[in-house]
Amino acid sequence: MVRKPKITVFFRIGKENAHPGFIEMKKHPPEGIKYILPETTGKNKKKKSIKSFMRGFLWNKYKRIFPSAIPIKIDKKSIDIIHSTGHVMILNRSPWVVEVSEFGQLISFNLEKKNSPFYMFMLKQILLSKHCKKIISWSEASRESFKPYIKESNILNKIEVVYPSFPLPKLKKRKKSDKINLLFVSRRFYEKGGVEAIGVFKKLRKKYNISFTIISKIPREIREKYGEEKGLNLLEANFNKKELGEFYQNANIFFYPTLIEIFGIVFIETMAYGLPVVSTSIFASPEIVEDGKTGFLSSLPISWHGSHKELIWDDHADYLKAITKHPKKKFMNSLYSNLSRLIENPALLKKMSKTAREEVRNGKFSVSLRNKKLNKIYSDALKK
Repeated sequence: MVRKPKITVFFRIGKENAHPGFIEMKKHPPEGIKYILPETTGKNKKKKSIKSFMRGFLWNKYKRIFPSAIPIKIDKKSIDIIHSTGHVMILNRSPWVVEVSEFGQLISFNLEKKNSPFYMFMLKQILLSKHCKKIISWSEASRESFKPYIKESNILNKIEVVYPSFPLPKLKKRKKSDKINLLFVSRRFYEKGGVEAIGVFKKLRKKYNISFTIISKIPREIREKYGEEKGLNLLEANFNKKELGEFYQNANIFFYPTLIEIFGIVFIETMAYGLPVVSTSIFASPEIVEDGKTGFLSSLPISWHGSHKELIWDDHADYLKAITKHPKKKFMNSLYSNLSRLIENPALLKKMSKTAREEVRNGKFSVSLRNKKLNKIYSDALKK
């Protein structure tokens, strides 16, 4: 006998190109929870209508003055609560929760907005609403990022950390090989440290039997410069989830020296496949990748955030220019050293692989733990 869901949740995840992590949530809901998604979610329309264009144009104009908050058309008789993602808050007089990966999202990463009394007043009023039941934070770093800007305890007390999760995939038996395969996956080549990754790989290849696969939107100048580099595979990011899974299974180490990151969902995906991660200790990364246990982290020469997780830069381009000009010898040497430790120590590589996968199976990134927390959030939100 199939149990009837106790709570029906309208899952606002955007009408197009929804994050795959949220699609997975719908496939693996908490017990007693039924998710309702917008009908057009996941459809990528190649041709946008004039109406759609104007709606986007006006929305961008609106966000320059007001916080990102919208009313949602729902049937109150069939929907119990609204779960919104992408930091978009809700104006309905119905219970709602919102997922935020860091406070900067709520001000569109625009430092001028935090200095606007009007904007901050409106933002706080929305979050103080009795209909706003929870602010779901993706990490402890995210929770901390609110404190430099929000002093109201009635808002801070609504924040609850719920880590994203990833369903544990079944693994095929790996073929034995003396070669170590490194993998980098991100559409944003420069921001995620693609240039730095290639530089470290070239140095490593002189000493070790390794290969490096980069799946990204490869800039033309990068393909022209490194297209013939021995052991380096430059692939365009046109693979589906199943195909990416094959790359994960054939890799030994996920090498991702990201320069900008809020929460690396890709860390959890690759850890689910048993890949140790070599990356940077930026923002929430130390919460995902435990340095020395599930991978190794290197410190960046300059930071995107301050010591209290407050925003320092509000322009990606300016930050990238600054970090590009900054001396990176120590940073590059650290990445090289961390990879070398794993390459030279098969036992350590194997141990980290098992630990990484276990974090997704039964640890803080498991579907069961996330669902347990969400179930309680939804249930508490409906209490009178």
